[in-house]
Amino acid sequence: QKTNSQEAAENDFECEPGDRAKANNKVAQLQKRDFGDMEIIGQFNLGFILAKDNRNQNLWILDQHGCDEKFNFERMITSTVIHEQRLIAPLSLELSPSEEDCVLENMEMFEANGFRFLYDETKPPRQRLALTALPHSGSGGDGKRAVQFGPDDVGALCNLLGAHGASSVAGLTAGTGTGADGSGMFGNNAVRRHAGGT
Repeated sequence: QKTNSQEAAENDFECEPGDRAKANNKVAQLQKRDFGDMEIIGQFNLGFILAKDNRNQNLWILDQHGCDEKFNFERMITSTVIHEQRLIAPLSLELSPSEEDCVLENMEMFEANGFRFLYDETKPPRQRLALTALPHSGSGGDGKRAVQFGPDDVGALCNLLGAHGASSVAGLTAGTGTGADGSGMFGNNAVRRHAGGT
């Protein structure tokens, strides 16, 4: 009488080479609901968590910093209310041509994110837009620092919307702003600022 493990071993041994390759190339996908079934095994290299998925018996190596960023970002998305700060005087912008087109074509998106612009068609290209309001998150009274967005974040939002181009406001390439997209070039992203980090 054969045991289940012997039958499984024989079945595995008897499978065609193509079938074995398919089994070895199986891709495991991690979804948010899987975290509830995980058992923490330990930490290594001061930045990675080893966890076993008890449901699927997969071993996962999780980037501790990445998990923290994702958690903070999702919390920020659900809890942050964008406020609009009107400026005393319009703040002139010098955008790349693609950025200027991006703002004009996506004005509703920019306004929904707290940016307001003055458009002057008499000015030369790249200088036709001026900021009249900037978004900020407000402190919310919960001890978190407010996130104040600036002119550089116009380029970051343009980059998210697909505009690529020459230097913009501070001589930065579109998308290298201070972090409206959560990936500011200088490590100054919105998640860290919202969460109270440096």
